[in-house]
Amino acid sequence: MTPAQDDAVERLIATDAARWIDHADPLVRGEAALVLAHSRDPRNHRAILDVARDSAEQARLRGLLALGIQASPGVTRVLDEILADQTARTSAAGVCAAYALGALPPEHDSALVSRTLSSFRDGNWKRQGPVLLALLHGMAQHPEHGQATALQQLYAIRANRDPAIRAMLLRLMLPAATTPNDEPVLELLDSARRLERLEVLRWLAGNAAEDNEAAIRPVERLARTSRLAEERAAALAVLTRLRHPPAIELAAKALRSTDVVEVEQGMRSALTIGGAGMRLALERHLLDCKDPELAAAMLRSWKAPPSIELADYCATLATNRQAPLTARVAAVTTLARSDKTRASPLLRDLFRATDSSTQLTELSRAIVSRSTPMPQLSRLLPDPADAVEHPMRWRALLAASHPGATRRLLDVLGQPRPETAELLAALAAFRYSVVTRPRHDRVTRLPEPLPQLLGS
Repeated sequence: MTPAQDDAVERLIATDAARWIDHADPLVRGEAALVLAHSRDPRNHRAILDVARDSAEQARLRGLLALGIQASPGVTRVLDEILADQTARTSAAGVCAAYALGALPPEHDSALVSRTLSSFRDGNWKRQGPVLLALLHGMAQHPEHGQATALQQLYAIRANRDPAIRAMLLRLMLPAATTPNDEPVLELLDSARRLERLEVLRWLAGNAAEDNEAAIRPVERLARTSRLAEERAAALAVLTRLRHPPAIELAAKALRSTDVVEVEQGMRSALTIGGAGMRLALERHLLDCKDPELAAAMLRSWKAPPSIELADYCATLATNRQAPLTARVAAVTTLARSDKTRASPLLRDLFRATDSSTQLTELSRAIVSRSTPMPQLSRLLPDPADAVEHPMRWRALLAASHPGATRRLLDVLGQPRPETAELLAALAAFRYSVVTRPRHDRVTRLPEPLPQLLGS
C-alpha cells in the first residue's frame, strides 16, 4: 500500500478501536487503548487515561503504556504519581509507567525525566533496578534525550553493578556525551564488563570515523583474543568500518568459525572489504559449506543477487526438509532476490511451516515484495485458514502490509458484535505489528512484564 493508503487504513482502525475501549473484557480495553494511542489524537486522551486507571491490571498496564504513545498534555502527571509512590513504583505498574515516561518525546517533560533519573541515585538498586531499566529502554526510543549529565552520574555510582543497567546507560550516554575518539570510551574496551564492551563496540561500528587510529589497538586485540564469538564479531565490524587492512585476514578467520554470529560477520566484512573481486571465492566457500546453519549465516550477509549456481543451491536447500528452518528461510529469501517464480511457492510453504516470529517477519516481507502473484491470505495459513487462529502469522503479514491480512483486520473490527476472542486477536494483531513492533534487544533484557506487553 502507498503511505496515503496506510494512513487511511490506520484512521479506520482507530475509529473502530474507539468503539471498543469500553468493552467488558479488560484485555480488549487495554489493546484498544494502545491502538487508539497510535493516532495521537488529543481527543482520545480522556478515554486512554481511564484505561490507565482501570481496576483490572490487564487493562491498566496497557493503558499506562498507551499514555507514553499518546503523549498528550497531562500524561506526565499520571506517570509521575505512580513513580513517586514507592510501593507502586516497584510494581508492574511502576515498570510500565517508567517505560512510558522514557518513551515520551524529549520535549514533553525533560525535567521530570531528569528528576526521576536522579531519584535512583540513593535508592535500593536491586529493588528498583527493573524500574530504572524500563525507564532507560523507553528513553532509547529517542536518541536525542538531553539527559547526558543524569546518566553519567548514575553510571559513576559504585553501587550500580547491574550489567544490564550499566550497558543501557552506556547506550544512551555514548551518542549524547562523547565522540568515537574520546579516550574514556576506548578505555572501556579494556576495563568494562562484557555487556558494556559490546555496547561500545556496536556504537563504534556505527559511528567510528575511518581515521580513528586510537580505536584500532584495543578493538583489534578483542577481535583476535576475545573468548566470546559475539565480541569478536562486533570487534571485526568496527575494524571493517575503520578499513583496517588486517580486517580481511580476521574476516577469513571468522569464516572458518563454528559460531553463526562470527561467520555471519565474517562474510559481511569480507564482502565489504574485498568487493566484487572476492565474490567468486566467497561464493565457493559458501557452496562448499557442509553445515546448513553456517551456510544460512553466510546467506544472511549475502545481499547481492545470487549467481545461477548459488540460486540453484538455495532452491535445493530451501526444499530440504532435513535442513533446519533457519537455513531454509535464509536460502529462500536469497533465492527470491533473483528468481521470484521458483521462490514464490517455497516462501508460501515455509511461511506455513515455521513458528518463529523472526522467520515469519523475514518471509512475510519477501512474500509481499517478491511473490508473483501475491498469495491470498487463505493460502498462507495452515488449516483452518483463519487469521484469528494464527496470530503470529497475521501480525507478520500486517507488518508487511499484505492486503489480505489488512482486509481481514478491517472486517473483524467493523463487525457490529464480533466475538471477544476474534476482536482481541484483531486489536492485538494491529498493535503488535504496527504500534509496538516486536523488540529483539541487542544486548539487554526488558524487565517484566514488558516482554509480553511489548512483544519482544
